[in-house]
Amino acid sequence: WHGALPQPRLAGYYRTATAVVVPSREEGFGLVAVEAQLCETPVVAFASGGLADIIEDEVTGYLVPAGDVAALAARLDAVLGSADRERVGRAARQSALSRYAPESVARRYRLLYESVTAGR
Repeated sequence: WHGALPQPRLAGYYRTATAVVVPSREEGFGLVAVEAQLCETPVVAFASGGLADIIEDEVTGYLVPAGDVAALAARLDAVLGSADRERVGRAARQSALSRYAPESVARRYRLLYESVTAGR
């Protein structure tokens, strides 16, 4: 356990990890998952809350039924032995960038504001 880490160091840990496990049964957004995705590190998580919105199973990460610890362990074991991790990591990064990069978020807000104010 490393305790709290500054963001630049945290990114280094994500990049060197083979996978990141997020065993949360209730997750509003899933910032840890997005941070790992941005570092091209595959995420293995319970399909709960925001994690199910962030991760597309076997495309941008790996999901198992929420609370199923045996399934989580089995999926992690499979991921650790899979050459597919790199493809999933790359796809995860592209997905996270397209959804959460500041430019993407700003563009979506601009479009929203334009649609709300159109015709005024």
